[in-house]
Amino acid sequence: MNRRIRPASVTNIENIDKEFKEQLKDLYVKQENYEYKKERVRKTVSPKREDTVKLQVEMKRAMEDQLKRKEEDEKIAKEDEHKLFCYNEYHRRFVAPHGIEITLERTKARRDYLKALMEENKRTEALKKELQQREKQDEIEAEHLRAINPSSWNRRHYL
Repeated sequence: MNRRIRPASVTNIENIDKEFKEQLKDLYVKQENYEYKKERVRKTVSPKREDTVKLQVEMKRAMEDQLKRKEEDEKIAKEDEHKLFCYNEYHRRFVAPHGIEITLERTKARRDYLKALMEENKRTEALKKELQQREKQDEIEAEHLRAINPSSWNRRHYL
């Protein structure tokens, strides 16, 4: 009560003004957000004709953009897949195998295959020869039998 009243200092007044401006700025931001939300609610609840047309145009444009992006992505993926296939084919034909062991294994497998093929050819040739000899022998035996036992058509020659 007997306290002495101090006069307000300049820095204190500046601080109060600064705080007031900050609060005012926050209120303006909140008011803008409220107006934006109010407009969105109005557009969704009871849109005007121009709002619906605008929204439809925006949706159509967004869907077309999405479709274009999807087609481009598919095209790029297809090109990448083709490039990968071409690379793998080239690598398989002309580059691989890298190691000497793989080359040696391949030549050994080829030799074994050719050796087995030659053995099978020799066997078939021997079978063919054997069949020809057997047929020849059968013909010779048939000739001997004809000479020993004359049949009716050549019986008169032996009389």
